[in-house]
Amino acid sequence: MPAKTASSVPPWQSYQALYIHVPFCKTRCRYCDFASEAMEAGGPAAQVHMDTYVDDLVLQLRRAAKAGELAQLSTVYIGGGTPSYLGGRRLTELLYTLSLTLDLARIEELTLEANPDSLTPALVRDSFALGVDRYSLGVQSFNDRELAALGRPHDATQARAAIRLIGERPARLSIDLMCGIPEQNMTSWQASLAEATAPELEVSHISVYPLELHPATPLGRAAAAGEVALPDEDMVADMLAYAADYLSRQGFRHYEIASYAKPGQESRHNSAYWTGRPYLGLGRGAWSMRQRGLAAEVGAGTGGRTLLRERWCDGKLQESVVGAEAVAREDAMLGLRMAQGISVAAQPEPIRQVMSQQIARGLVVEEDGRYRLSRRGLFMANEVFASLL
Repeated sequence: MPAKTASSVPPWQSYQALYIHVPFCKTRCRYCDFASEAMEAGGPAAQVHMDTYVDDLVLQLRRAAKAGELAQLSTVYIGGGTPSYLGGRRLTELLYTLSLTLDLARIEELTLEANPDSLTPALVRDSFALGVDRYSLGVQSFNDRELAALGRPHDATQARAAIRLIGERPARLSIDLMCGIPEQNMTSWQASLAEATAPELEVSHISVYPLELHPATPLGRAAAAGEVALPDEDMVADMLAYAADYLSRQGFRHYEIASYAKPGQESRHNSAYWTGRPYLGLGRGAWSMRQRGLAAEVGAGTGGRTLLRERWCDGKLQESVVGAEAVAREDAMLGLRMAQGISVAAQPEPIRQVMSQQIARGLVVEEDGRYRLSRRGLFMANEVFASLL
C-alpha cells in the first residue's frame, strides 16, 4: 500500500462559530451543574481573578487570529456562567479585542448571555455599540416563588426591566424559560409563557427547557430527600406540549426541540452545532469541534472519503469520531433536533434501518424525502438519539 504524503491529507475545515466561555456568576443556582463559579464581585481577590481571566481570553483571541482560526467565522456567542457579571469595563475590553481580531462586518450574529440582575443601561449601550446584536437572557420564570426555588439571583420585576432595557436597542432578544420547577403548576407555567409573549416586550426567541436534576447539586439532593415538591413527569410533558401549541399560536416556529423563534429569528450560532459545522471554544471548559476529510485508503472498501471529527476542551482531545458511518450517525442525531429533520437520500443504509424502526414506534415520520421527529418523538427524542449512537 502506498504511503500517504502530507499533501494527501486535507486540512482541517475552517471554524465557522466561536464560543467564548465566561464562568463567573453572582451565585450558583441550586440546579446548576455547569462549568461556573460563584464569587463576590466586590472582593479584591475576585476582581483580580476576573481581570486575569479576561486578560487570558484576550491573549487566546489574539493567538487564534494569528493562526488564522477566526477568518471564516460567521457567529460569535459569549456564554457562561454569566458574562454580564464581568461588568462593563471587562466586557468592553473583550468586545474591543473581538473587533480587532476578526471582521465584525462578516459576523451574522454576536450573542451575549446575561442575567437580569447584572444588566445595566451602560452595559447594554456599550455592548451594543461594540457589535452585540443579540442578547440571551436567563429569565427561567416570571414567578418569584419559582425563581427562589431555583436559587436565581433575580426576581420577576428585574426580569421585566431587563427585557425592556434590551428593547430600547434594535437588538434581537432570546429568553430562557424552564418547566418542572419546584412548586410550579400549569397555571403558573401558562402565566410565564403569556408574559414572555406580550407584544410590548418584543421577545423574538424563546428556549423552553425542562428542569434537569443532577444528584450533586443542592436541588438534586433536596429532591432525593423529598424536601421539595416537583411536578411529575406527566405534568412536565403536558407543560412542554402546552408550550408548543401556545407559542405556535403566538407566531413562534418550533424549529428545534427546545427552541422557538419568530420568522427569521432562529439562533444562527446554535444551528452551527446542530448542522455539524466546526466551532472554536475559548475559555476554561469551552469545547471546540474540528473535522476534515481523509482520503480513503486503497482497498479499504470505504468508497470515496471518510471524515475525522475531533472535540477538544482545555487543550486536550476528548472525543474522536472516525469513519463515514460514525459521523453520519452523529450528524443524523444532531439534525433530528431540528424541525427540518434530515434527508432520507443522504443517509447510509444502517441509518435508514434505524429510522424504519423508529417510524414503526411512532417516534419518527418520513415526509417529503426527510426524516423528522414526530410529535411523540419530540418528547422521547433521547430514545431516538440513543438508537443512532
